[in-house]
Amino acid sequence: MTIPSGTGTEVLKRATSLGTTNNLNSLTTVLTVASNHIYTVLKIVVSENGSASELLTIKVTDADQSDQSVDLLINQPITSNETFIWGHKFVLDSGDLLRFQTGSASNMDIHISYIDQDWS
Repeated sequence: MTIPSGTGTEVLKRATSLGTTNNLNSLTTVLTVASNHIYTVLKIVVSENGSASELLTIKVTDADQSDQSVDLLINQPITSNETFIWGHKFVLDSGDLLRFQTGSASNMDIHISYIDQDWS
């Protein structure tokens, strides 16, 4: 785990994935936490663009737990051309991956707003 040293920076950032297409057998990594950084995720916006209802799952692959995946959201229904907003804040540590999965082939745009605390 990254331990703040008393010096560093704190910056608002974003990450995006446009036209994300995957299914139950694959995960799309949208955010990877850099070494000696802590990310506080503020909001995730997912737009379904493929004119088909989908099921959305959000996972964190935890570098501190032998790359085990933790489900944050499981099978959230998103209807055709709908936008889903996840407003729950959570923290990611060095090496963690924020990943997305859908129930079938999809076409989704994903936008993540986060605070990057750099302690390198």
